[in-house]
Amino acid sequence: TWVTADLAAKKLVYTETQVDGPRPAEMVLPVPILVDGYYRDAAVLAFRERDNRPVAPLSVAASSVLGGYVGEWNYPPDFVTDRDPDTFWRADPAIPPTKEKPAWLQFQFAEPLPASGIYVAPSAEGGPRDCELQAQEDDGSFRSVLSFVMEKGQPKRLTFSPVDSTCYRLVIKSAFLP
Repeated sequence: TWVTADLAAKKLVYTETQVDGPRPAEMVLPVPILVDGYYRDAAVLAFRERDNRPVAPLSVAASSVLGGYVGEWNYPPDFVTDRDPDTFWRADPAIPPTKEKPAWLQFQFAEPLPASGIYVAPSAEGGPRDCELQAQEDDGSFRSVLSFVMEKGQPKRLTFSPVDSTCYRLVIKSAFLP
């Protein structure tokens, strides 16, 4: 007899959603990354955050993700916004970024976000090298906001002239590979 998904070993996963309040909110909460297509809610927690916390994106997407042996993502793109310095996104190393075929992270917001800076914190073993930050225009195209070069394992805070967009993309044209 095979063990059903309801009775099999589980992996506790989570997502995070930021809601402005205090006010009632009706929404469909995002579903975490599925393992073998199985997911059940365990709990929903809500708590007040400290004032002036940066706005969290609705979603974070990536050009590729390093996967595990059963198809789960070991370093998903959401890790870049979780504020945990020990977690990070890792692209599939079989597809190294080039100028012709860069890797990218895309941040989607619910409404236009006025941005004037970016903080990039790579892992100690690798990370982006030649980068470009882009903002999506109303017609769907992306325009360059800032180009910069990272040093291996070193975080970098950059500022630029203010831009308003609902979608930003960090384009990685070369990387330090672990």
